[in-house]
Amino acid sequence: MERYFHRIYLVVLYIIGVLLTTYGGMGIIKFSLIVIGILAFIAIVGSLTENDQSKLDTIFWKIRSLLQVALAILITALLFKLF
Repeated sequence: MERYFHRIYLVVLYIIGVLLTTYGGMGIIKFSLIVIGILAFIAIVGSLTENDQSKLDTIFWKIRSLLQVALAILITALLFKLF
């Protein structure tokens, strides 16, 4: 069940991100810097505070999926700006 919620959150993040970068006032570079900065901060804090390798792998798996969604948002926003 947790996996389904994680997918729903990713879809919601994608929709909000695309709407912010295409119709909102946030630029593509500003959005990418904010998202990458937040994900890097989460990765650093997670690696410093967590000792269990399986929990750390789960954290990095979620960060990787968020980074993939952020990349999809950037590509979609670039396509909207192009056309």
